[in-house]
Amino acid sequence: MEDINKISSIGYEIALYNSPYFELLVSEFYRISRYKSNIYKKIKSEEDFYKKLSSEERTILITLNTKEKEILEEIFLKKNFALLKNLNE
Repeated sequence: MEDINKISSIGYEIALYNSPYFELLVSEFYRISRYKSNIYKKIKSEEDFYKKLSSEERTILITLNTKEKEILEEIFLKKNFALLKNLNE
């Protein structure tokens, strides 16, 4: 029975990491990180944040930070579920 549980947990991880949903999360996270780094290149300090960035850029950066956090939480939630499933089996 233990072998079946190991196989099902391995199957779950394979399904998760090869699923379109997970790939979309990772792809979106990467895209957001690139956008953020392009904006962050303009600033070197907190003072630059207000001086060099337009109001629109600041709003976009804040929105991207929020979205990035949500995606990371979703990825960790899925990964932790896989880990918890492995621990319970």
